[in-house]
Amino acid sequence: MMRAARTARSASSCAVVALVVIGCTMLPACNANAQEAYLTGGTLGVGPGVAIAFGSHFGLRADVEGMGFDTSVSVDGGRYEGRVKLLQGGLYGDLFPIASSGFRLSAGVLINGDSFDGHAVPNALGNYVIGNTYVPAVGPAPEASVTPPRAMPYIGLGYGHHRTERGFGLAVDIGVAYGRPHVDYNVPSIYQLFATPGNIALEEQRLNDKVSSYRWYPVAQLTLTYRF
Repeated sequence: MMRAARTARSASSCAVVALVVIGCTMLPACNANAQEAYLTGGTLGVGPGVAIAFGSHFGLRADVEGMGFDTSVSVDGGRYEGRVKLLQGGLYGDLFPIASSGFRLSAGVLINGDSFDGHAVPNALGNYVIGNTYVPAVGPAPEASVTPPRAMPYIGLGYGHHRTERGFGLAVDIGVAYGRPHVDYNVPSIYQLFATPGNIALEEQRLNDKVSSYRWYPVAQLTLTYRF
């Protein structure tokens, strides 16, 4: 399951890049007469983007962000350590209700290559927790892979991407994306001698319950823009 998950994430990474390339071909911002290019950073990661305005009230943006960091997660007495990898592309439509203001309403979609790949950590007695049982750490650790949906809708508020003059500017976005993460849980065969299928299924369910609370993903991005 873990190998299949990694293959799917590789395909998703290609999809993210393709999304932004397609977005760029649609936006004059990718050509010499670009309207705006920007660099954004925040809870989605760090990366470049392009934007174009359609009159005083509408705009379209495409960007790609990513970053990685190590973390640990506790689940009902057990602990998993691993690495979070963020990689996604976004396409957004912006509505500026007031033509003379940079305030906007935004909606769009995130195409995800995000993931968490972790492994169980033995407790002080050298045991792994699997469901309601403890098994001795005598082989490779049980592994868990968490991935969000490949497409997540986004809504939010923002300010910026509305300059009329050339030069640098700032933009900010605050919003939320929605999507329930999925868990793949892999237990090496040696531990199946100590843990019943029911306990293995229970541990996987606990992992799914743990990550289900993260279905609402907060987005806060600060952006440096340049209008051409």
